[in-house]
Amino acid sequence: METATLLFGCITGEAEVLRPRAVAALDALLAAYCRRVAYTTTAQAKALSNEPTNPTAAIGGNNPWGTFTPSSTLEANTSSNSNSNNTNINSTDGLAKKLLPLLWRAAQHSQPKQSRVAAARWASELLMQLDLTHACHLLCFLAGDTDVTAASIARDALNAGKIVSNEQEDIPKPLADFGELVGVLLTADDGGGRSSSSWRPNYWEFTPKGRAVAVEYLLQCLLQDIYGGDNDDESMTKYVAALATSIVDSTSEARRHEYLVLLDECAEALSLCLSTSSLARSLVASQTVGLGPDSIRDLALSCHSSKARRLLAECWGHLQKDTTLWQEDVWAEKVEATLRTCGDRMEQLGSSAGSKHGAAFLAGTCIQVYRQHPSIQRSTSWAELVST
Repeated sequence: METATLLFGCITGEAEVLRPRAVAALDALLAAYCRRVAYTTTAQAKALSNEPTNPTAAIGGNNPWGTFTPSSTLEANTSSNSNSNNTNINSTDGLAKKLLPLLWRAAQHSQPKQSRVAAARWASELLMQLDLTHACHLLCFLAGDTDVTAASIARDALNAGKIVSNEQEDIPKPLADFGELVGVLLTADDGGGRSSSSWRPNYWEFTPKGRAVAVEYLLQCLLQDIYGGDNDDESMTKYVAALATSIVDSTSEARRHEYLVLLDECAEALSLCLSTSSLARSLVASQTVGLGPDSIRDLALSCHSSKARRLLAECWGHLQKDTTLWQEDVWAEKVEATLRTCGDRMEQLGSSAGSKHGAAFLAGTCIQVYRQHPSIQRSTSWAELVST
Protein backbone atom coordinates (compact mmCIF):
# COMPACT_ATOMS: atom_id res chain seq x y z
CA MET A 1 0.00 0.00 0.00
CA GLU A 2 3.02 2.28 0.25
CA THR A 3 3.00 2.73 -3.54
CA ALA A 4 -0.70 3.64 -3.59
CA THR A 5 -0.21 6.10 -0.71
CA LEU A 6 2.70 7.70 -2.54
CA LEU A 7 0.76 8.05 -5.80
CA PHE A 8 -2.33 9.53 -4.13
CA GLY A 9 0.01 11.98 -2.42
CA CYS A 10 1.55 12.88 -5.77
CA ILE A 11 -1.88 13.69 -7.19
CA THR A 12 -2.49 16.05 -4.28
CA GLY A 13 0.93 17.66 -4.01
CA GLU A 14 2.41 17.67 -7.49
CA ALA A 15 1.97 20.34 -10.15
CA GLU A 16 -0.99 20.12 -12.50
CA VAL A 17 1.15 19.02 -15.46
CA LEU A 18 2.51 16.01 -13.54
CA ARG A 19 -0.81 14.73 -12.18
CA PRO A 20 -1.75 12.73 -15.32
CA ARG A 21 1.35 10.58 -14.83
CA ALA A 22 0.37 9.82 -11.25
CA VAL A 23 -3.18 9.03 -12.37
CA ALA A 24 -1.91 6.62 -15.04
CA ALA A 25 0.33 4.89 -12.50
CA LEU A 26 -2.61 4.58 -10.08
CA ASP A 27 -4.77 3.03 -12.81
CA ALA A 28 -2.09 0.45 -13.56
CA LEU A 29 -1.68 -0.33 -9.87
CA LEU A 30 -5.46 -0.64 -9.45
CA ALA A 31 -5.66 -3.15 -12.31
CA ALA A 32 -2.89 -5.21 -10.73
CA TYR A 33 -4.61 -5.24 -7.33
CA CYS A 34 -7.93 -6.24 -8.91
CA ARG A 35 -6.31 -9.15 -10.76
CA ARG A 36 -4.54 -10.29 -7.63
CA VAL A 37 -7.67 -10.11 -5.46
CA ALA A 38 -9.68 -11.97 -8.11
CA TYR A 39 -7.06 -14.72 -8.28
CA THR A 40 -6.77 -14.97 -4.49
CA THR A 41 -10.52 -15.27 -4.14
CA THR A 42 -10.64 -18.00 -6.78
CA ALA A 43 -7.72 -19.86 -5.21
CA GLN A 44 -9.30 -19.78 -1.77
CA ALA A 45 -12.60 -21.04 -3.17
CA LYS A 46 -10.87 -23.93 -4.94
CA ALA A 47 -8.82 -24.72 -1.84
CA LEU A 48 -12.01 -25.01 0.22
CA SER A 49 -13.57 -27.26 -2.43
CA ASN A 50 -10.35 -29.34 -2.74
CA GLU A 51 -10.08 -28.61 -6.46
CA PRO A 52 -6.57 -28.64 -7.96
CA THR A 53 -5.25 -25.37 -9.32
CA ASN A 54 -2.53 -24.91 -11.91
CA PRO A 55 -0.28 -22.09 -10.61
CA THR A 56 1.29 -21.37 -14.00
CA ALA A 57 -2.12 -20.84 -15.56
CA ALA A 58 -2.91 -18.01 -13.15
CA ILE A 59 0.29 -16.01 -13.43
CA GLY A 60 -1.47 -13.53 -15.69
CA GLY A 61 -3.94 -12.75 -12.90
CA ASN A 62 -1.21 -12.18 -10.33
CA ASN A 63 -0.11 -8.80 -8.99
CA PRO A 64 3.23 -8.16 -10.72
CA TRP A 65 4.43 -6.21 -7.64
CA GLY A 66 3.37 -8.91 -5.16
CA THR A 67 4.66 -12.36 -4.32
CA PHE A 68 3.09 -15.39 -5.92
CA THR A 69 1.40 -17.82 -3.57
CA PRO A 70 0.42 -21.13 -5.20
CA SER A 71 -3.05 -22.31 -4.32
CA SER A 72 -1.70 -25.65 -3.19
CA THR A 73 0.18 -23.95 -0.36
CA LEU A 74 -2.37 -21.23 0.36
CA GLU A 75 -4.46 -23.31 2.74
CA ALA A 76 -1.40 -24.83 4.40
CA ASN A 77 0.11 -21.42 5.07
CA THR A 78 -3.07 -19.94 6.52
CA SER A 79 -2.58 -21.38 10.00
CA SER A 80 1.13 -20.54 10.15
CA ASN A 81 0.52 -16.92 9.14
CA SER A 82 -2.54 -16.31 11.30
CA ASN A 83 -0.53 -14.99 14.23
CA SER A 84 1.77 -12.75 12.20
CA ASN A 85 1.34 -9.02 11.72
CA ASN A 86 1.96 -9.16 7.99
CA THR A 87 -1.08 -7.83 6.09
CA ASN A 88 -0.18 -8.77 2.50
CA ILE A 89 -2.41 -8.84 -0.53
CA ASN A 90 -3.78 -12.29 0.40
CA SER A 91 -5.35 -10.75 3.53
CA THR A 92 -8.36 -8.96 2.12
CA ASP A 93 -9.37 -7.70 5.56
CA GLY A 94 -5.97 -6.12 6.08
CA LEU A 95 -6.03 -4.56 2.62
CA ALA A 96 -9.50 -3.09 3.18
CA LYS A 97 -8.47 -1.58 6.53
CA LYS A 98 -5.51 0.12 4.88
CA LEU A 99 -7.51 1.31 1.89
CA LEU A 100 -10.36 2.96 3.80
CA PRO A 101 -8.54 5.92 5.38
CA LEU A 102 -6.47 6.41 2.23
CA LEU A 103 -9.51 6.58 -0.05
CA TRP A 104 -11.52 8.75 2.34
CA ARG A 105 -8.70 11.30 2.44
CA ALA A 106 -8.49 11.24 -1.36
CA ALA A 107 -12.28 11.68 -1.68
CA GLN A 108 -12.61 14.87 0.38
CA HIS A 109 -14.00 17.90 -1.43
CA SER A 110 -10.82 19.85 -0.74
CA GLN A 111 -8.74 17.41 -2.82
CA PRO A 112 -8.11 17.90 -6.57
CA LYS A 113 -10.69 16.38 -8.89
CA GLN A 114 -8.14 13.81 -10.13
CA SER A 115 -7.82 12.53 -6.56
CA ARG A 116 -11.60 12.23 -6.13
CA VAL A 117 -11.99 10.44 -9.47
CA ALA A 118 -9.24 8.00 -8.54
CA ALA A 119 -10.90 7.37 -5.16
CA ALA A 120 -14.18 6.61 -6.91
CA ARG A 121 -12.48 4.12 -9.24
CA TRP A 122 -10.62 2.37 -6.44
CA ALA A 123 -13.77 2.15 -4.33
CA SER A 124 -15.96 0.82 -7.17
CA GLU A 125 -13.48 -1.65 -8.67
CA LEU A 126 -11.47 -2.86 -5.68
CA LEU A 127 -12.94 -1.89 -2.32
CA MET A 128 -16.39 -3.26 -3.23
CA GLN A 129 -14.78 -6.70 -3.55
CA LEU A 130 -13.18 -6.40 -0.12
CA ASP A 131 -15.63 -4.50 2.11
CA LEU A 132 -18.98 -3.90 0.43
CA THR A 133 -20.62 -1.94 3.25
CA HIS A 134 -17.86 0.64 3.72
CA ALA A 135 -17.29 0.87 -0.04
CA CYS A 136 -20.95 1.79 -0.54
CA HIS A 137 -20.67 4.37 2.24
CA LEU A 138 -17.77 6.02 0.41
CA LEU A 139 -19.50 5.80 -2.97
CA CYS A 140 -22.67 7.43 -1.61
CA PHE A 141 -20.50 10.32 -0.44
CA LEU A 142 -18.78 10.59 -3.84
CA ALA A 143 -22.11 10.41 -5.71
CA GLY A 144 -22.76 13.96 -4.53
CA ASP A 145 -19.39 15.26 -5.71
CA THR A 146 -19.24 18.43 -7.77
CA ASP A 147 -17.07 16.70 -10.38
CA VAL A 148 -19.26 14.97 -12.94
CA THR A 149 -16.81 12.13 -13.59
CA ALA A 150 -16.36 11.18 -9.94
CA ALA A 151 -20.10 11.37 -9.29
CA SER A 152 -20.91 9.29 -12.38
CA ILE A 153 -18.47 6.53 -11.42
CA ALA A 154 -19.96 6.35 -7.94
CA ARG A 155 -23.57 6.39 -9.19
CA ASP A 156 -22.87 3.67 -11.75
CA ALA A 157 -21.25 1.48 -9.09
CA LEU A 158 -24.35 1.85 -6.90
CA ASN A 159 -26.69 1.39 -9.89
CA ALA A 160 -28.36 4.68 -8.94
CA GLY A 161 -31.20 5.93 -11.10
CA LYS A 162 -31.34 2.74 -13.19
CA ILE A 163 -33.76 -0.14 -13.51
CA VAL A 164 -31.89 -3.44 -13.18
CA SER A 165 -32.51 -5.58 -16.25
CA ASN A 166 -33.66 -9.16 -15.88
CA GLU A 167 -31.87 -10.35 -19.00
CA GLN A 168 -29.64 -13.34 -18.52
CA GLU A 169 -26.45 -11.66 -19.71
CA ASP A 170 -26.74 -8.93 -17.09
CA ILE A 171 -24.95 -9.79 -13.86
CA PRO A 172 -26.71 -8.11 -10.90
CA LYS A 173 -24.42 -6.15 -8.65
CA PRO A 174 -24.23 -7.26 -5.02
CA LEU A 175 -26.13 -5.19 -2.48
CA ALA A 176 -24.89 -4.37 0.99
CA ASP A 177 -26.66 -5.61 4.10
CA PHE A 178 -29.39 -3.11 5.00
CA GLY A 179 -28.80 -3.19 8.76
CA GLU A 180 -25.03 -2.83 8.46
CA LEU A 181 -25.25 0.05 5.99
CA VAL A 182 -27.81 1.89 8.14
CA GLY A 183 -25.46 1.49 11.09
CA VAL A 184 -22.64 3.09 9.09
CA LEU A 185 -24.60 5.85 7.34
CA LEU A 186 -27.25 6.94 9.85
CA THR A 187 -25.49 6.55 13.19
CA ALA A 188 -23.42 9.46 14.49
CA ASP A 189 -20.49 8.46 16.67
CA ASP A 190 -20.93 11.41 19.03
CA GLY A 191 -24.69 10.93 19.46
CA GLY A 192 -25.50 14.05 17.44
CA GLY A 193 -25.96 14.92 13.82
CA ARG A 194 -22.28 14.85 12.91
CA SER A 195 -19.81 12.00 12.97
CA SER A 196 -16.89 12.30 15.35
CA SER A 197 -14.60 10.94 12.62
CA SER A 198 -13.01 13.82 10.73
CA TRP A 199 -12.32 11.72 7.63
CA ARG A 200 -15.51 9.63 7.43
CA PRO A 201 -18.71 11.75 7.29
CA ASN A 202 -22.16 10.25 7.75
CA TYR A 203 -25.41 10.76 5.84
CA TRP A 204 -26.22 14.12 7.41
CA GLU A 205 -22.91 15.59 6.21
CA PHE A 206 -23.39 14.53 2.58
CA THR A 207 -24.43 16.94 -0.14
CA PRO A 208 -28.15 16.79 -1.10
CA LYS A 209 -27.30 14.75 -4.20
CA GLY A 210 -25.23 12.33 -2.14
CA ARG A 211 -28.05 11.94 0.35
CA ALA A 212 -30.50 11.25 -2.48
CA VAL A 213 -28.29 8.46 -3.82
CA ALA A 214 -27.86 7.05 -0.30
CA VAL A 215 -31.64 7.00 0.18
CA GLU A 216 -32.14 5.19 -3.14
CA TYR A 217 -29.40 2.62 -2.47
CA LEU A 218 -30.64 1.92 1.05
CA LEU A 219 -34.09 1.31 -0.42
CA GLN A 220 -32.61 -1.24 -2.85
CA CYS A 221 -30.89 -2.99 0.07
CA LEU A 222 -34.13 -2.98 2.06
CA LEU A 223 -36.25 -4.41 -0.75
CA GLN A 224 -33.85 -7.29 -1.36
CA ASP A 225 -34.93 -8.63 2.05
CA ILE A 226 -37.98 -10.85 1.58
CA TYR A 227 -39.27 -9.77 5.00
CA GLY A 228 -39.26 -6.08 4.08
CA GLY A 229 -36.93 -5.04 6.90
CA ASP A 230 -39.32 -5.75 9.75
CA ASN A 231 -36.88 -8.26 11.20
CA ASP A 232 -34.57 -5.38 12.06
CA ASP A 233 -36.85 -2.87 13.75
CA GLU A 234 -34.05 -0.54 14.85
CA SER A 235 -32.62 -0.17 11.34
CA MET A 236 -36.06 0.34 9.84
CA THR A 237 -36.87 2.98 12.43
CA LYS A 238 -33.64 4.87 11.70
CA TYR A 239 -34.28 4.74 7.97
CA VAL A 240 -37.87 5.99 8.16
CA ALA A 241 -36.80 8.71 10.62
CA ALA A 242 -34.07 9.82 8.19
CA LEU A 243 -36.62 9.95 5.36
CA ALA A 244 -39.04 12.00 7.45
CA THR A 245 -36.34 14.45 8.57
CA SER A 246 -34.99 14.81 5.03
CA ILE A 247 -38.47 15.53 3.66
CA VAL A 248 -39.07 18.24 6.24
CA ASP A 249 -35.61 19.76 5.66
CA SER A 250 -35.98 19.66 1.87
CA THR A 251 -39.26 21.57 1.83
CA SER A 252 -37.56 24.65 3.28
CA GLU A 253 -34.91 24.57 0.50
CA ALA A 254 -37.12 23.09 -2.19
CA ARG A 255 -36.52 25.88 -4.71
CA ARG A 256 -32.95 24.63 -5.14
CA HIS A 257 -32.74 21.81 -7.68
CA GLU A 258 -30.58 19.48 -5.58
CA TYR A 259 -33.08 19.65 -2.72
CA LEU A 260 -35.94 18.91 -5.11
CA VAL A 261 -34.08 15.74 -6.15
CA LEU A 262 -33.64 14.77 -2.50
CA LEU A 263 -37.32 15.48 -1.78
CA ASP A 264 -38.44 13.30 -4.68
CA GLU A 265 -36.19 10.38 -3.67
CA CYS A 266 -37.27 10.53 -0.03
CA ALA A 267 -40.96 10.73 -0.94
CA GLU A 268 -40.63 7.73 -3.25
CA ALA A 269 -38.74 5.72 -0.63
CA LEU A 270 -41.26 6.61 2.07
CA SER A 271 -44.16 5.58 -0.19
CA LEU A 272 -42.58 2.17 -0.84
CA CYS A 273 -41.80 1.67 2.86
CA LEU A 274 -45.37 2.51 3.88
CA SER A 275 -46.82 0.23 1.22
CA THR A 276 -44.72 -2.79 2.28
CA SER A 277 -44.01 -2.41 6.00
CA SER A 278 -46.54 -2.34 8.84
CA LEU A 279 -43.76 -1.10 11.13
CA ALA A 280 -43.19 1.95 8.91
CA ARG A 281 -46.92 2.74 8.89
CA SER A 282 -47.16 2.51 12.67
CA LEU A 283 -44.10 4.77 13.09
CA VAL A 284 -45.55 7.50 10.88
CA ALA A 285 -49.11 7.14 12.22
CA SER A 286 -47.87 7.61 15.79
CA GLN A 287 -45.61 10.51 14.69
CA THR A 288 -42.64 8.78 16.30
CA VAL A 289 -40.34 9.87 13.47
CA GLY A 290 -41.33 13.55 13.42
CA LEU A 291 -43.69 13.32 10.45
CA GLY A 292 -47.35 12.39 10.84
CA PRO A 293 -50.35 11.85 8.55
CA ASP A 294 -51.50 15.47 8.86
CA SER A 295 -48.04 16.78 7.93
CA ILE A 296 -47.89 14.47 4.92
CA ARG A 297 -51.35 15.66 3.82
CA ASP A 298 -50.33 19.32 4.10
CA LEU A 299 -47.08 18.72 2.19
CA ALA A 300 -48.99 16.92 -0.57
CA LEU A 301 -50.93 20.15 -1.08
CA SER A 302 -48.09 22.65 -0.76
CA CYS A 303 -44.65 21.29 -1.71
CA HIS A 304 -42.96 22.59 -4.87
CA SER A 305 -42.28 19.28 -6.61
CA SER A 306 -45.01 17.71 -8.75
CA LYS A 307 -43.53 14.23 -8.30
CA ALA A 308 -43.29 14.68 -4.54
CA ARG A 309 -46.93 15.84 -4.34
CA ARG A 310 -48.09 12.68 -6.07
CA LEU A 311 -45.90 10.42 -3.94
CA LEU A 312 -46.87 12.12 -0.67
CA ALA A 313 -50.53 11.68 -1.60
CA GLU A 314 -49.75 7.98 -2.02
CA CYS A 315 -48.06 7.96 1.41
CA TRP A 316 -51.16 9.45 3.00
CA GLY A 317 -53.30 6.87 1.21
CA HIS A 318 -51.19 3.94 2.46
CA LEU A 319 -51.71 5.17 6.01
CA GLN A 320 -55.47 5.57 5.62
CA LYS A 321 -55.94 2.18 3.96
CA ASP A 322 -54.48 0.45 7.04
CA THR A 323 -57.62 0.65 9.17
CA THR A 324 -55.93 -1.16 12.07
CA LEU A 325 -54.19 2.13 12.88
CA TRP A 326 -57.38 4.15 13.41
CA GLN A 327 -60.76 4.14 15.11
CA GLU A 328 -63.37 3.72 12.40
CA ASP A 329 -65.49 6.78 13.16
CA VAL A 330 -62.54 9.16 13.55
CA TRP A 331 -60.81 7.68 10.52
CA ALA A 332 -63.87 8.11 8.26
CA GLU A 333 -64.38 11.70 9.37
CA LYS A 334 -60.73 12.54 8.66
CA VAL A 335 -60.85 11.08 5.16
CA GLU A 336 -64.12 12.91 4.45
CA ALA A 337 -62.71 16.21 5.75
CA THR A 338 -59.62 15.78 3.54
CA LEU A 339 -61.76 15.18 0.47
CA ARG A 340 -63.81 18.32 1.21
CA THR A 341 -60.61 20.33 1.64
CA CYS A 342 -59.34 19.09 -1.72
CA GLY A 343 -62.62 20.04 -3.40
CA ASP A 344 -62.54 23.52 -1.92
CA ARG A 345 -58.89 23.96 -2.94
CA MET A 346 -59.58 23.09 -6.56
CA GLU A 347 -62.55 25.45 -6.71
CA GLN A 348 -60.66 28.43 -5.26
CA LEU A 349 -59.67 30.89 -7.95
CA GLY A 350 -56.68 32.17 -6.00
CA SER A 351 -55.10 28.76 -5.50
CA SER A 352 -51.84 28.08 -7.30
CA ALA A 353 -51.56 25.45 -10.00
CA GLY A 354 -49.31 23.36 -7.78
CA SER A 355 -51.81 23.43 -4.95
CA LYS A 356 -54.63 22.34 -7.27
CA HIS A 357 -52.38 19.64 -8.67
CA GLY A 358 -51.71 18.25 -5.19
CA ALA A 359 -55.41 18.53 -4.28
CA ALA A 360 -56.33 16.45 -7.33
CA PHE A 361 -53.90 13.69 -6.36
CA LEU A 362 -55.05 13.73 -2.75
CA ALA A 363 -58.71 13.66 -3.76
CA GLY A 364 -58.03 10.67 -5.99
CA THR A 365 -56.44 8.90 -3.03
CA CYS A 366 -59.53 9.62 -0.93
CA ILE A 367 -61.73 8.09 -3.65
CA GLN A 368 -59.54 4.95 -3.62
CA VAL A 369 -60.00 4.65 0.15
CA TYR A 370 -63.74 5.14 -0.30
CA ARG A 371 -63.99 2.37 -2.90
CA GLN A 372 -61.91 -0.13 -0.92
CA HIS A 373 -63.91 0.15 2.33
CA PRO A 374 -67.62 -0.76 2.07
CA SER A 375 -68.30 0.48 5.62
CA ILE A 376 -68.00 4.14 4.59
CA GLN A 377 -69.77 3.64 1.26
CA ARG A 378 -73.02 3.28 3.19
CA SER A 379 -72.66 6.83 4.52
CA THR A 380 -75.10 9.27 2.89
CA SER A 381 -72.72 12.22 3.29
CA TRP A 382 -69.95 10.23 1.64
CA ALA A 383 -72.15 9.26 -1.30
CA GLU A 384 -73.17 12.88 -1.85
CA LEU A 385 -69.58 14.10 -1.53
CA VAL A 386 -68.17 11.58 -3.98
CA SER A 387 -70.91 12.24 -6.51
CA THR A 388 -69.99 15.92 -6.55
